[in-house]
Amino acid sequence: MKIKDLIEKIGNKDNGGVPNWMMGYFKRRTISFFNGQSDNTTDVCWIQSKNFTIDLRLPKNPVKNKDVNKYSIRDLDEVANYEGWVADSIYDGEKLSWSGGVSYLNHNKWPEPAFLKKVGNCMLEFSPSDVYVEDWRLQNHKKGPLIGLELVEETNLTTNMVTRKGGGLIISAEFAAICLGREPKVDESFQNQEKSLEEILLDENTIIKEKEEILKFETSVAKGDLESGYTIYLSTSPNRNDKELFLLDGYEYDEKNNQIIQTFTDHHQMYKRVYTIDFIDLEFDFATQTNTTDEAKAWFEQEKRTLNRHLEILK
Repeated sequence: MKIKDLIEKIGNKDNGGVPNWMMGYFKRRTISFFNGQSDNTTDVCWIQSKNFTIDLRLPKNPVKNKDVNKYSIRDLDEVANYEGWVADSIYDGEKLSWSGGVSYLNHNKWPEPAFLKKVGNCMLEFSPSDVYVEDWRLQNHKKGPLIGLELVEETNLTTNMVTRKGGGLIISAEFAAICLGREPKVDESFQNQEKSLEEILLDENTIIKEKEEILKFETSVAKGDLESGYTIYLSTSPNRNDKELFLLDGYEYDEKNNQIIQTFTDHHQMYKRVYTIDFIDLEFDFATQTNTTDEAKAWFEQEKRTLNRHLEILK
């Protein structure tokens, strides 16, 4: 069954979690640090479901359309500093923190929780130490499907081996993101390494097969729709650019376990992905505006000749 038809058959599901104003696809506009410097060049994506986050961070000109065995030293140095992860989101009414999940890197570059404040389509994230503040902008602008599926595992049915453990898929109207973890033994070994990914990849004693196994971790963001599919435009996997994010067919619903099962063929091998359902809303109303007081609205109306001069929706 096609995923669109299956989702419509299942209907809306909400397990509770973060508030709705926090959900959807946010792109970072800038990050400003305590030392007065800012970065508005790095591509940083935050895709939020009810109980988990997918995060992707890439330089402006990432390596594209290359297999690992063709990477130069410069390429290896570049991909070693990509970031991509999925983690459980925990919101206490003031701060958002993350736990668990799987990550492209073997150390956490962003250990502080986030104080969040949203005004209109702008979500500001303050670090408790005031070492940085980030300005995020909601990319969604109209109602559409918001679907959060957490990946339990992917199995190669031909070999009966677990090929990926952990990850997630979030469909946020015209955008979508996927995170796919590594083969369990490879990831366990990698996460227990004292060396960073950069040190491992640049070590002349690390063979190509080891590099390929470690880098077989994907976090990708795509644009499209549930009818024709989503095409990747940002990814930790250079050879996935311009490819289809996920197949639209081959899905079934396990109602007893609240799981969605996908089976598909890749390079003549049969695979199965098992997802648990976090959230489904077929017509999610993305929060592009926020509340304020009647007095503030009156002020805005009174001063609109000045305030409206250069207004536009920034993303």
